Amino acid sequence: MAGKLYTTFILTAEGQELAYDTWKTDLHLLPGSRMGALVADYKKRDVKFKEVTADWWRAHPEIDAGKSELIKILTTKE
Repeated sequence: MAGKLYTTFILTAEGQELAYDTWKTDLHLLPGSRMGALVADYKKRDVKFKEVTADWWRAHPEIDAGKSELIKILTTKE
């Protein structure tokens, strides 16, 4: 239930504003999105985007291995 409430809220204009203020990103697919304007500008410059879906993520398990290695490097004291 909490997940449904969160999703419903985060897709509102107020939720998107909070998301942008907190994480400096919002859903680019929604009207009035700040990221949507940025994406549109990059597309005009012929920048290609890769849509990272759950299926794509599952097909690339090396991403998690690389993240774990980076965390180890950044948190290990010499």
